[in-house]
Amino acid sequence: REIQEGSWVCTACGNVNFPMRTTCNAKLCGRPREEVDGGPPKAGASMKSFVMPGSWRCGACNNVNWPQREVCGMRKCQRPRHEVDIGPATPENVSSAAAAPSAQCAGPLQVATESGHWTCRH
Repeated sequence: REIQEGSWVCTACGNVNFPMRTTCNAKLCGRPREEVDGGPPKAGASMKSFVMPGSWRCGACNNVNWPQREVCGMRKCQRPRHEVDIGPATPENVSSAAAAPSAQCAGPLQVATESGHWTCRH
């Protein structure tokens, strides 16, 4: 989904809001635009390039989970966060996670290197 011209980023939560919004549309935020309007998203951004602050990645399936989830939200995974949380989700590591070989290494075992390569701790 493309970002509409005039959209703005909430400085409190990172949500991208459509131009007509006067408050942040994120469920857990809702702050007034005049307080949190961070301007337009970076050039080349898409709706998929933004991650809710506090979101975490599942090391078993690479799913990005909302901050409040205590189990992975991927239907085929559903593993407890304390077993599979491999750290915060960011736009940079989410794009590299999409290419990670999750089927080759299950559990809280995948580690991303700075180069974007993945290794299994087994």
